[in-house]
Amino acid sequence: MDRLRRLAADAELVFVDDTRMKILNVERGDRKSTQTTAIVARRGAHWIHLYQTGTRHAGDNLERLFASRSPGLPPPIQMSDALACNTSHGIVSPIAFCLMHARRKFFEIQGYFPDVCAPPLENIGRIYHWEREWKDLDPRVRLERHRRRSLPLMEQIRDSLKAGLEARRIEPNGSLGKAAAYFLNHWDGLTGFRRIPGAPLDNGASERALKAAILNRKNAYFFKTHRGARVGDGWMSPIKTAASASLNPFEYLTWLQENAPDVASRPEDFPPWKVPRPRPGSMTRAPRAEVSRDPPA
Repeated sequence: MDRLRRLAADAELVFVDDTRMKILNVERGDRKSTQTTAIVARRGAHWIHLYQTGTRHAGDNLERLFASRSPGLPPPIQMSDALACNTSHGIVSPIAFCLMHARRKFFEIQGYFPDVCAPPLENIGRIYHWEREWKDLDPRVRLERHRRRSLPLMEQIRDSLKAGLEARRIEPNGSLGKAAAYFLNHWDGLTGFRRIPGAPLDNGASERALKAAILNRKNAYFFKTHRGARVGDGWMSPIKTAASASLNPFEYLTWLQENAPDVASRPEDFPPWKVPRPRPGSMTRAPRAEVSRDPPA
């Protein structure tokens, strides 16, 4: 777990989000609310999944993670929703906000305001269509294309919402006004893909990672203590990291146990992507002894 954290601290792109998780015995003096943070970090071609359950929010956990970042590295890109508690201010880095969160606010009320919600939904859909075509391009080429083609569509949404609010066609305190305010107030973050090379459009990576924590919450309901939560996080992190590397998590953990002394002394040699070929699931095993099916003489 510590080795995964050190690897994630040096990542160039980090997705982060929270979901609620109950801990029965909260230590005195701590915040009463407890949650699980999912951090998905991309380092080169590898993806690292970290889980942290406790009273700290996602931004707090990011700050603790970045405290061990190697000196001299450029700042990582942070992707999250626009909640202030989800961003880390301990390291100056480019921050992008989830465009899908903004889209969802219009999608949920389109039945009440079809004329106003249709253009944002259509424009954002076109941006995602182009993103699917451009996602494998060089980051700077992709950024330039988004500037040339996607940014005008985002500006159309922004200008239309501003005009509606100024002309009082949109009630500021209503659901449509709140959706418009979210889009306008977080403009720079929502358009991070047009100013930050390599910035994603949304926070889908960490939201998908949180499904494991949500499933655990549905099955187990809670952790009893903070120590139990740390144990759960310590299992979930390598399991999800192995799965992201297309490994069978059970066989990966078995491989770690079979090499326990070396793992303890050289943990840097045992991340999932360093599993020797053939992978654990396809390693040849000694054949079983033949059992005679003939009846005894």
